[in-house]
Amino acid sequence: MISYTTFIGIDVSKEHLDVHILPSNKRFRLENSKSGCAKLCRQLAKLQEPAAGVEASGGYERLALRTLTAAGIDSFCFDPVQVRAYSRSRGQRAKTDAIDAEMIARCLTQNHETVRPYIHDPVTGELAELVAFRTRLVKEATKLKCQIEQAETALVIRILKAQKRQVKARIALLSKAIADTIKSSPELSHKVEIMRSMPGVGPVLSSTLLARLPELGRLEGREISALAGLAPFACESGKSKRPGRCQAGRGDIRSVLYMAALSAIRMKAHPLTSFAERLQKSGKPFKVVIVAVMRKMITILNAMVRDAKNWQQNAPQKAS
Repeated sequence: MISYTTFIGIDVSKEHLDVHILPSNKRFRLENSKSGCAKLCRQLAKLQEPAAGVEASGGYERLALRTLTAAGIDSFCFDPVQVRAYSRSRGQRAKTDAIDAEMIARCLTQNHETVRPYIHDPVTGELAELVAFRTRLVKEATKLKCQIEQAETALVIRILKAQKRQVKARIALLSKAIADTIKSSPELSHKVEIMRSMPGVGPVLSSTLLARLPELGRLEGREISALAGLAPFACESGKSKRPGRCQAGRGDIRSVLYMAALSAIRMKAHPLTSFAERLQKSGKPFKVVIVAVMRKMITILNAMVRDAKNWQQNAPQKAS
């Protein structure tokens, strides 16, 4: 494990990079541009064993992360919720760009041993953008379908149907682009082949997991379930013992996993069907059953990718 001695917090906005360096407490501001990121790397390269922390900012952080990684500086991308929770734990209620940069640096100081460095993969980045855009269009198509059903004026219906046809065509175009992007990478193609060997796993789920869960195959089952928001966390205090709840995680992964799990338990020959039936017979409500199946499915897929084994090889020991 690398031992870092200098921790840099970078608060990213559309225009600026606010930087705070620990333990020197030096701070400065640069432009969020190629020249600004290059200048940042030159300054950080002078530091001893630096580690940089960046807060996810809707995509504005990508340039800084890519530039820092290319310069050989270990970089970590934090969820804003995590940084804000850390700030409040320190009693810091004020919020400015400079304060946020300091809190990111201090959060990194405390958590660098439990988070993984950012790894830039151009193909995965392109795939993630394609998948995200396709997801938005699918939601738009669903919304248009509802509007068509509720509309009464002929002109409005005609316009909505034309919009729906355009969206459907774009979804098809994106689906082809996603497939082509995966084929361009032997590593991604191999992972898709492994995942799709499981009944119920189609192109949408496999591409979503590749794009939104690049940690698949690199973490333990509990960790990968937590990232997908499928790991129940205990909620007990004193005599109160409420059932554990699944919290946070990546919602877009859950949405796709839900449909895949539903498809899987409806297959008579699928091993997860018997697993779901056992839960139902024990009196578990459907919501608990489907979440358990989703969690088991993502855990199995994680093991399959980790071991580079297809479904037939994993099924006997993993789906029992």
